[in-house]
Amino acid sequence: MSLVDEVRQRFGVLPNFFRLTPENPDITAKLWGFACFGYLDNPLPSLFKERLFVWLSRFCEVRYCIVRHVGFLVGLGRVAGDACCIPQSVEEILRLVRRPVPLAGSLQTCIERCSSLKEPLSVMPQPDSELEWAMFACATHMFLRTSAESACSDALRRALGPAQTENFLLLLAFIRTAHFWTELHPELKFEEDIQHLLVTHRELGQCLLDDPASELGNTSQSLLAELDSLRKEKLEIERESRRRLENDLAESRLLHELSNELIGEQQVDVLYDKIIDAAARLMHSPCATMHILRGRVDGSKALELLGYRGFAKDAAKQWEQVDLESATMCGSALSNGHRIVVPDTEQCSTMAGSDELAVCRKLGIRAAQTTPLYSRAGAMVGTISTYWYDAREPSEHEFHAFDILARQAADLIERAQANEALRASEKRLMTIIEQLPAGVGVMDATGVWTLNNTLMKQYMPTSIPSRRPDRDSHWRVWDKDGNLSAPESWPCIRALGGETVMPGMEMLYTDDEGREYWMRVSAAPLQNDSGDIIGACCIVQDTTQLKRAEHALREADRRKDEFIATLAHELRNPMAPIRNGLQILRLSGADNKAAEQIHGMLERQVNQMVRLIDDLLEVSRIASGKIELRREPVDLATVLHSAVETSRALIDAAGHQLTISLPHESLVLHADPVRIAQVIANLLNNAAKYTDPGGQILLTARRDRAEAIVTVRDNGMGIPQAMLGRIFDLFTQAERSYNRAQGGLGVGLTLVRTLVEMHGGSVEARSEGVGKGSEFQVRLPVSIQNRQPRELDQQPRPSDALCGHRILVVDDNHDAADSLGMLLKLYGADVCVVRDGPAALAALDTYRADVVLLDIGMPGMDGYEVARRVREKPDFHDVTLIALTGWGQEEDRRQSKDAGIDHHLVKPVNVSALERLLADTRKRGGSR
Repeated sequence: MSLVDEVRQRFGVLPNFFRLTPENPDITAKLWGFACFGYLDNPLPSLFKERLFVWLSRFCEVRYCIVRHVGFLVGLGRVAGDACCIPQSVEEILRLVRRPVPLAGSLQTCIERCSSLKEPLSVMPQPDSELEWAMFACATHMFLRTSAESACSDALRRALGPAQTENFLLLLAFIRTAHFWTELHPELKFEEDIQHLLVTHRELGQCLLDDPASELGNTSQSLLAELDSLRKEKLEIERESRRRLENDLAESRLLHELSNELIGEQQVDVLYDKIIDAAARLMHSPCATMHILRGRVDGSKALELLGYRGFAKDAAKQWEQVDLESATMCGSALSNGHRIVVPDTEQCSTMAGSDELAVCRKLGIRAAQTTPLYSRAGAMVGTISTYWYDAREPSEHEFHAFDILARQAADLIERAQANEALRASEKRLMTIIEQLPAGVGVMDATGVWTLNNTLMKQYMPTSIPSRRPDRDSHWRVWDKDGNLSAPESWPCIRALGGETVMPGMEMLYTDDEGREYWMRVSAAPLQNDSGDIIGACCIVQDTTQLKRAEHALREADRRKDEFIATLAHELRNPMAPIRNGLQILRLSGADNKAAEQIHGMLERQVNQMVRLIDDLLEVSRIASGKIELRREPVDLATVLHSAVETSRALIDAAGHQLTISLPHESLVLHADPVRIAQVIANLLNNAAKYTDPGGQILLTARRDRAEAIVTVRDNGMGIPQAMLGRIFDLFTQAERSYNRAQGGLGVGLTLVRTLVEMHGGSVEARSEGVGKGSEFQVRLPVSIQNRQPRELDQQPRPSDALCGHRILVVDDNHDAADSLGMLLKLYGADVCVVRDGPAALAALDTYRADVVLLDIGMPGMDGYEVARRVREKPDFHDVTLIALTGWGQEEDRRQSKDAGIDHHLVKPVNVSALERLLADTRKRGGSR
């Protein structure tokens, strides 16, 4: 196939372009080879290649290329030699060739569009799309080699990728070759099909043949000149914009740097100076001042100078203090609430004749402005002013940046005032907490102190010990059960977890020198407005002295208990022979009625003394209301007579007249007769003590439904109204004169109330005032049971409970031992009496006793040791050991049990109780 046939077959027509050198077929063949390589067989899409060929041919002075390739596009031949490519319409071609040449801003947009692609195109853009146009625009400046060639080349490389870029550049090279070839052959004629197209579509023909862009193709110089002119104009615009931008950037940087310094810088005076310097720079002024609004002692306000620039120190004194009512720019700005601008001080009517105008003239100031500063809450906090030596009015642009600075200045003043108020508040708080007798500390969320007084620094210098491994060893903490707690359970850690630890935990602190301090540490969490825990408050109270006092008090209480126990023991020892003697007299068979009465009276009084001695041992229990009652059905009249009998001596000694009024019916109480008698006796004793000699005392009893009411009334000194509410409190006594002082510790009425309430009753004190007597009314529930005769009221008689027993009495008190031996013999027992422990052990070997009554507190070998040695001998295993002692506390009973003693009785012994004990032992078949 010939070259001509090959060209015709590929294009569908034979373009005149390939008929130019029939005399030199080699040139035509090479031209055709390049056309196939760079254009026809180029992998780029056919329509994209043809449209780009048409667009770039606008810049060729010879019209043949653009007209011929437009013909290919509309179907006069094949589009880029591709028989499968669909031709375009004339309208689509017109839109393409009428596009303006992309210059300046429009070119930059095209470059950015190509450069913004994240990945190279896998498919070429659609015809007439914005992306296609962006690629054509970049290709134009590469084709014409303008100053934008490099930027356009980079953009296309990013859009196309390496392989497609090479194909694209190859196409541009062939188009440039085709243009050069046609320009060398101006004799090229349009083919007939093209001529017909131009005639048929005149608008298209006019557009193609008269395109002014073709003049650019004559030489690239004309285009370059125009582009250079445009570039210079653009550069000038850019230069001016850059200058403005750099200025704006410098101002923004200045404001930004100042903002950063406001955050980090703590020296406000330094920041004030920087803000004043920035104000002068932003407003292009030589002078500036800044004022803060402060309150005065008299309640008025004034502006105080914070700093200045551009003035001498003497000149700045003119603005050190500015009253709000003064005729100044600062005063006007604050009173009016807006900015004051004076472009020309000489022309300002409000400044005419003012002192400030005279100052401005003296300093050479011709223009000024003052801007009020407002806090974020809208409160006015100060002013900032700038001054010029020439008449001028600041621009809107200057004020824009200056207002940002004014906002920063207001924030700084507000922050400084807040910090100042905070420091003042902290100082007041520190003054307060330094006076407290406790360590006080406020910590952040990490446990580090943000505020603490001197005492806290002594115990916890920098932070809580649970966060300091080097300090937690100095502390030991106990929980409420007395167990040691781990650091994570200590009060401050718990408070940081949201728990309020009150009233605190007991902690022991040991300092570096080994000294110990007892503390009570409490803590509570601190929260912000959102409820987040931001720290905690801790209180450390030094309880060392209290601990020592508690220890001393416990020691004193222990010694007191020992003293009382010893006293009770010593009192019981003489009571034992007294009771024994009374029992002996009664059992001796005396029939004299008077003697019998005396015996009864003495026995009742001994019983009363025994019970009082028991109370002496229970003094601590009395204070806490833990007295044991021995209830039984009892006739109230009998109890009242017993109480009168107890108080009779005191009443008769003062010459009082006692009147007793009792009901005819019997009022039976389920009560402890001794305790109720003790209550009434206490009330009668008080009446006798606090009534003048020869006074009247009335004791009455009556029934009110289910209650018995006992009243003790006197005409004595009375009770002040203020005392009635607390007359029953422990250690409380009404005021009295010395001639009426009857002793007492103020526990009697407390004991009265306690005992009455324990019986389910109540007691009330009444008095109309000082000198008008007193009345005490006791209410007690009446029992529905009938009274049974008491054992003590029955005539004691010998029984056979003690008969047959061989009893060994061991006591170093001769009277107690001998009288008890005599009494036991009267009851039928065989008795042996010894005086000490060794004698008791010796007697057991010969006497063979089955019961041993053993005193505990003997010299040498005490009763416990005797009991232990008896139990060591198998022969004495069945001997019943009974402690008979004046020691009656729980610890004494425990020691008796540990020593092997079977029973523990307290002196003076009640023979009936001893009988019952031995009878029960006999029923069980032995003592053990």
